[in-house]
Amino acid sequence: MDRKEAERIYDAGREAVVEALMALDARIRKLEEPIARLTRNSSNSSRPPSSDPPGSTKRHNRFFRYNPIAIRSPNYQRSPRS
Repeated sequence: MDRKEAERIYDAGREAVVEALMALDARIRKLEEPIARLTRNSSNSSRPPSSDPPGSTKRHNRFFRYNPIAIRSPNYQRSPRS
């Protein structure tokens, strides 16, 4: 919608403005629905991680997430297994 069309709707009266606003609101809701559906993933819904699209989220290494020594010292390296 450009400015001239908006002015034409405004000049048509209150009812025309209300109808135009209701139509725009319905259009916005229709466009927001698929966006909300696409932004859902396993971290913010009840979906399993296997349903996430590939490469969508980076999974954190459990060792660094739960090891307080690794969290405290940025240069900490895990000792190799023998």
